Amino acid sequence: MLIIPAERRLDWRRPPIVTLLLILVNVAIFFGYQRHDGELWRQALDYYLQQELHLLEAPEYRDYLERRIRLGQDSRSERPQLLEELIQEQNHLAVSALILSDRDFTVYLHQEAHRFWHEETFSRWQEQRSHIDETWLNHVSSFRFGLIPADVGLDDLVVYQFLHGNFAHLLGNMIILFLLGFAVEATLGKFRYLLSYLACGAISGLFYSLIEGGSHIPLVGASGAISGLMGIYVTTYRLQKIRFFFWAGVYFNYFRAPALWLLPVWLGKELLDYWQQHSSNVAYMAHAGGLIAGYALTIAMSRWSPVSTEVEEDEDAENLAFRREYNAALEAVSQVNLDQARTRFRRLVEQHPDKPGLLEHLYHLEKLEPGKPAYIECADRLIGSALKTNQTELALQIYRDVRKRIPQPERIPDKWHYRLLITCLRENNLKDAEAAFQALQGCATSADILIDACQALAHAFRVRKMSGKADHYENLAGQLSQGPFGATADPAGQV
Repeated sequence: MLIIPAERRLDWRRPPIVTLLLILVNVAIFFGYQRHDGELWRQALDYYLQQELHLLEAPEYRDYLERRIRLGQDSRSERPQLLEELIQEQNHLAVSALILSDRDFTVYLHQEAHRFWHEETFSRWQEQRSHIDETWLNHVSSFRFGLIPADVGLDDLVVYQFLHGNFAHLLGNMIILFLLGFAVEATLGKFRYLLSYLACGAISGLFYSLIEGGSHIPLVGASGAISGLMGIYVTTYRLQKIRFFFWAGVYFNYFRAPALWLLPVWLGKELLDYWQQHSSNVAYMAHAGGLIAGYALTIAMSRWSPVSTEVEEDEDAENLAFRREYNAALEAVSQVNLDQARTRFRRLVEQHPDKPGLLEHLYHLEKLEPGKPAYIECADRLIGSALKTNQTELALQIYRDVRKRIPQPERIPDKWHYRLLITCLRENNLKDAEAAFQALQGCATSADILIDACQALAHAFRVRKMSGKADHYENLAGQLSQGPFGATADPAGQV
């Protein structure tokens, strides 16, 4: 489930420079520095398998996991069974990857293995394992610069925010950073935004380290800092009602609520996920720490230097009247008061011509009375708007709908048929292009437009090496240019 604020609109006249730079840095680090991680892991696994260390360590790893789970020190209850299945399948590579990735087990072996292995075995193991770490694993980005709760450094609290575990991890974080970051940047200003972003990430890392205690498994990713931005945003607007985007599975929608109400919802969700899915790779406690950090930083900043929301309030005041009228129009539709709904949507379209979707709302109301001129006028505007914004499918959909509802060709402007014909040819949609031409034949007010349409069709078919069709339309163009207007024939065949 995802809930993010969606009140502010992106203004490219004042681009979110810091947000875009943060995204660029994250992407550059992943595809630049982190691209070597896969090769380092491969070489480490090759050596580990060559030395047959998996045969030595796997039994100890199983006992280690079972003991920790039994004592309540580890929630990865599914891992012993997974390890056993991989051993039975003789999937040595997967077994090795599972063991090598568990840095807590590595530390445990260094500290305790001398108790249950012979001295000679332990010495050989220690030498081989040290070689793996020093030659390869210590150079893997997450192990080198990730935040390790058992050994937290000041530089790690910043650097870990710019590393990611895989491409999906990076992509998800960057999308949410963009959707949320531009709004917070516009609210705080560039300098305070950057400092707040880094501070939230650092505090979230510290919070995670306190919860995870002496773990040696590294934390990477921008999620904690992004959660901090969520905390900042809702705390800035407090009890003002703002719009949120909600997505769960295949369902998505918008809703309005007092901003601060969402803070306990987000926090509760992260805590619940932590308790229910503690064995996952998602650092829910880092998310929770980021939310708390964002809340605390905003309270501190408001006392030191209050954050202005005047721009947003001005936008809210402007949009409030629109939303009220829009909701009233929808309410009229729901009450089947169609005359009132038409009147309200007509007024909305005139007052807000740039608002997407209003014309479509009005069209679906006007089409209930296709005999009136208002229907054709609305359809004309909608088709023109759709073609202007390259929404070819919407234009064709409205065009087909109008032709179905109006049997008299003369009521439909010939320019519609011609424009749709040319658009369909551009989109390689020959079937709809020919259908538009047939309709054009029944309502054209001059021979010139029909001749142009024939020539366009002939050229399109000639390019596609369909000489029969091309010859037909060329002959038809010749007949129209010589004979009386209207002496045309139906085209042979269909595409």
